[in-house]
Amino acid sequence: MYTIRRRQKLRFWLTIGLILLFIFFFLLINQTKSIEDSDRDYHRRRDSYRKKVKEKYSADEQVELEQENNEELKDGASKSELARTMKSMQKLVHLDLKGSPPKLNYLKELIPFMKKSGATGVIIEYEDFFPYKDDLESVTNQNHYTNQELKQIFDLLKQNQMSLIPLIQTYGHMEFVLKLKQFSHLRESPEHYQVITPCLNESYSKVLYKMIDQILEIHPEELEYIHIGCDEVFFINQNDACKKMPHLQTTKDFFIYHVTNLVNYVKSKRPNLGVMIWEDMIRRNMLSSNDYSIKTFAKKIVPVVWNYKAQVEIDSDVFRIYDDLFSEIWFASAFKGATRHLEIIPNAELHHSNHLSWLSIIRNFPSTHKIKGMILTGWSRYDHMQAVCEILPASLPSMTLCLQTLLNYQEENALVFEETKKILNCDYSGHDAGFLLDPTSVTNFTKLQVSVQELTSLYKCDFPGAHLYNWLLGLRILIHGFETKHAIYSEILNSYNLKNNFFNTIKLKEAIDFMYPMFKTKFIEFLTLGEKEFDKLFYTDLYEEISAVYVQRYVSLIEERLTELNKTKIPESAPIRPLNKINKLDVAQSVL
Repeated sequence: MYTIRRRQKLRFWLTIGLILLFIFFFLLINQTKSIEDSDRDYHRRRDSYRKKVKEKYSADEQVELEQENNEELKDGASKSELARTMKSMQKLVHLDLKGSPPKLNYLKELIPFMKKSGATGVIIEYEDFFPYKDDLESVTNQNHYTNQELKQIFDLLKQNQMSLIPLIQTYGHMEFVLKLKQFSHLRESPEHYQVITPCLNESYSKVLYKMIDQILEIHPEELEYIHIGCDEVFFINQNDACKKMPHLQTTKDFFIYHVTNLVNYVKSKRPNLGVMIWEDMIRRNMLSSNDYSIKTFAKKIVPVVWNYKAQVEIDSDVFRIYDDLFSEIWFASAFKGATRHLEIIPNAELHHSNHLSWLSIIRNFPSTHKIKGMILTGWSRYDHMQAVCEILPASLPSMTLCLQTLLNYQEENALVFEETKKILNCDYSGHDAGFLLDPTSVTNFTKLQVSVQELTSLYKCDFPGAHLYNWLLGLRILIHGFETKHAIYSEILNSYNLKNNFFNTIKLKEAIDFMYPMFKTKFIEFLTLGEKEFDKLFYTDLYEEISAVYVQRYVSLIEERLTELNKTKIPESAPIRPLNKINKLDVAQSVL
């Protein structure tokens, strides 16, 4: 009996040993195969790269580019991993409808173009352009989309196999609701429109829950996410009603309380719907992976980490903590609307760098499998109350470049630019890649005789809205030319010299007879040409705003300057120095 047991035990351990040996050899073979695959991938990419370089560059350029590429391919395994991550990630283009929504016919061109550029879906921020009804009807833009138009947009996205995420603001950036008298009592701060208070039940019952209901009602059941905003909550615990909620004391308390209410409501309507929020309030006020309340809160939401700088300015510790807290994470870059409050053409070079920086962060993120997508934000204005900037046609080259940067990260920039130009249908004869990063580099407007027709036909591309892009690019160059010349003439014909009749008479005559009238004529010509282009793609109010903000203000400035200069008579003689003394206060005011 004892011998039998020993044999059974021996047989058992031999079996275990064989199984472990089999597993060891299996892993060894797969590891070898993985290394071989990686090596093959390296050589495939290198050979592909060499072929492309040989077709496009001279022998000397080929050697230089080959050396640069070999340095980058030394860490080929990590880049292969990054490529796999980027392939599985969603790449969503943000459509911000705040006061500059495209007409439906233009959207029918835009959506397939976004798909062609590399987008896998869109995230639509409706703001006041959603057809709210009943008690919320008053917040809706008079030119809002109809339910039928929205359904056509949803169908178009489905036809192009693109996903959709609706975005509604529910905490900060509530100006479009709180600016109205009927909702003014729901402001967190009585003087400011930005933040809705979580301390009044009406905020939920009369506004937020009804907004969520109406958004979900029209959107398809297969919706995977809803984005509820919650960024830049500048005012906390300022409404008098908050004094009746002593259990809420800190920014963290109020934020978690409010967002949890919203998430629970969404889940009561659609239990499987993921709820996204912008994460900046977490980053600034509650960054801890050990706080139990934050751990519990983190399970309810999907964070979207945003930063639009050329080099992403978020500490690596933030990503380490987020990796501990969240089971899923999204990132957000920008392709427009993130550099200046008043800008016509996006800074594509900055946005390109922003995406390269995000790719570096993705590569170094502790758990890349948690990264589900990148949202390319395209803000139409900095908030509801500010002027429009960088409208869609002006931003499509930047958007395409950014998407291609994500899709072709392992390629050289020159090849990414080539792919971008193909998608934009560009004829770049005579221009290098710098023209794509900074299209205004085509001219510094040193020749004042350049016609408006020439200025509006600089960009030889063909994409949805390209004609309007050319108009906007020409306007941007015209503005730059005017600002440059105006600064020079203002320095020469300054108030001190004019007051003392001591100035360059040639420059005065040039300014009155040629420079300022010439620019005024060109600005007015631009207004005439632009109206036709805008009417094809946008509603009338957008053209009127662009005209007032970006054109008419320069016409007014020119008229004021001409009025001032025309009062100045060319003297028969000029005084001897020192000139007449003037009050120090006058000097200070002239400087200001």
